[in-house]
Amino acid sequence: MTQPSSRDSTNERFKRGLFVAALIPIALFGCKKLKTGAAEKFAEDYTCPAARIEVTPRPDLSPAEVLGASKAKAEEPPDEVKNDPERYALWKDEQSKKQAAADGNFANFEVFQVKGCDHDVIYACCHASQSSPGHSGGTDVVLCRESQVAKEEQESAKKEKKAEAKEEKKKLKDEQKKAKEK
Repeated sequence: MTQPSSRDSTNERFKRGLFVAALIPIALFGCKKLKTGAAEKFAEDYTCPAARIEVTPRPDLSPAEVLGASKAKAEEPPDEVKNDPERYALWKDEQSKKQAAADGNFANFEVFQVKGCDHDVIYACCHASQSSPGHSGGTDVVLCRESQVAKEEQESAKKEKKAEAKEEKKKLKDEQKKAKEK
């Protein structure tokens, strides 16, 4: 067997160096920011130009709560448990454990408030899981889900405003009618 020449080993090192150099930008920039994914999702959902979209991180909001998976608003314990301090303490501890488990399921999510084109929504976003075995790199795929809790609150507020406007319109008509009668 012949030994590889120094020229061969230099050539191999050069090739390896090029390969590593090519991977560095992918490792540094290959992962799309969740904030960018939130803006893209909003643009798609609401047909809104990117220049009119404002994305604000909301670390104060729990992804589990935003997505309606939180047990923070858990049911009240039965009266027999509520009236027994020992049992109530156990119940509260169990609720805390359930809440921590629910929050842990959403540890990879970040919450964003996105505004534009007369819409204001809350998204919880994460990077898509890698499907190829042994691949632990970043991904350009960002998944965002709109908060159903916030959406329901907004719908309720819209209905309330419509009802108020309708009531105001009725009052105005009644006043006009009275004025005509005089």
